[in-house]
Amino acid sequence: MAYTLQAIIVPADASERAAQRELKCVRLSAQGLWMVPLPQDQIESMGFPSHPLTGDGETIVGPELDELCRFLSQSGKAAYVEAEFFGGDGTQACALYENGLPLSEPLVDDEAINHALRWLGVKRSGEYDEFLVAGLGMHRDTEDWLQEG
Repeated sequence: MAYTLQAIIVPADASERAAQRELKCVRLSAQGLWMVPLPQDQIESMGFPSHPLTGDGETIVGPELDELCRFLSQSGKAAYVEAEFFGGDGTQACALYENGLPLSEPLVDDEAINHALRWLGVKRSGEYDEFLVAGLGMHRDTEDWLQEG
């Protein structure tokens, strides 16, 4: 079974900034966070690379996506996250931004999304890691998040 995700996770105040760019935001189930899903057609229309951190072994966010992350993080934090899994094999990555600037090189790691969520303030709960606490297991594909109310 496949799992794909390409999104930017932001605090509530940054979700208003996303609306300025006509980007859909979905409320996550953790600590007031919102997610801006980046579906394939939107990625192509905005000139973003498809899965820039997990797709071809590159670890460069790219100028268009970098600009969007800088914009969304102007007054706080934003975390670009992506994952591609099929049949249990795959990888995940994140790039962290704060106050309009990238914090470091993107991270490609088995725990990259949990790392980003911890940085955004998500706390583990018992046996549930940050990924599950945030509700990121609710859908298996980025496109499915757009059906959220």
